[in-house]
Amino acid sequence: MNILITKNGPLQEFCASTFNAAILVGIAKGLIEIYAGNKTKFTVEIYESTHESTFTYFQKLLIVTSYEAHNGETLEVLKCRSDEFVEALCSAR
Repeated sequence: MNILITKNGPLQEFCASTFNAAILVGIAKGLIEIYAGNKTKFTVEIYESTHESTFTYFQKLLIVTSYEAHNGETLEVLKCRSDEFVEALCSAR
């Protein structure tokens, strides 16, 4: 599975893994918990990689920070409206 994003520019790879169902379930579960008001932050491990992604909800924004888990190096930061992220995720092909 490759998750690709485009935001006002070129297409970028967000993550790549063969454990796609586990990643999607983790993202969906975290987003549901944010929507329910139970959490404002969750982390998803990108399997077969040392990357992790942290999703943080703040004032209708979803901030996704991808980082290298073994050294903490930030690789990518995506900021978008949470409703737009959920819509894009649900309509992904």
